[in-house]
Amino acid sequence: MSITIIMKNAPAAALSHFAPKATSLTGDVHEASIDLWTSTGSGRLETGIWEATPGEFGARRDGFHEICYIIAGRATLRSEEGD
Repeated sequence: MSITIIMKNAPAAALSHFAPKATSLTGDVHEASIDLWTSTGSGRLETGIWEATPGEFGARRDGFHEICYIIAGRATLRSEEGD
């Protein structure tokens, strides 16, 4: 089965209000998001848009696989070992 989610003008999406990110490591990181689609089948899939203010934060995803498409800005990903 193949599912394609298309959203026109994603940078203009009406996200939730920015709230403090609980896993902030440096700075005062805030985040906002919007859920676009969630599956109802046995293999749960979710799509959405997420935005964060500059800063450093932890983001463990144990038991999950995540795909990220950067629309604007930049990110640096590091392992817990700093790699």
